[in-house]
Amino acid sequence: MVETVTVGLVVTDRAKEIITKKMDASDLQSPIPGLIWGRWGDEKGFNWQIGFYEESDILEGWLFDASSMQFYAYQEWLLDQLRGATLDIVDGQVVVRYDDGTNAPREVPY
Repeated sequence: MVETVTVGLVVTDRAKEIITKKMDASDLQSPIPGLIWGRWGDEKGFNWQIGFYEESDILEGWLFDASSMQFYAYQEWLLDQLRGATLDIVDGQVVVRYDDGTNAPREVPY
């Protein structure tokens, strides 16, 4: 089941522009950006990643609005980590920061 929740994440204009361009370039009919905390391929460390999901394929997880964009999360613990934070993309890297300047996530369950 998919739930719609309020998170309070702010997305910078720079990040919105980059995400929108990638959505427009995707082969998906109705792409929804999804946020995960993980690693890709042979990366050594974990970091924020944005993937794109076909809206009709999302059967479970959480949808939330952030700065007029809809996002998807399938890791429930991320919702608390995103509350009140700002998402940006700096030098190709997704960054999530809190108002006090610290980076999210503050707690990782694994």
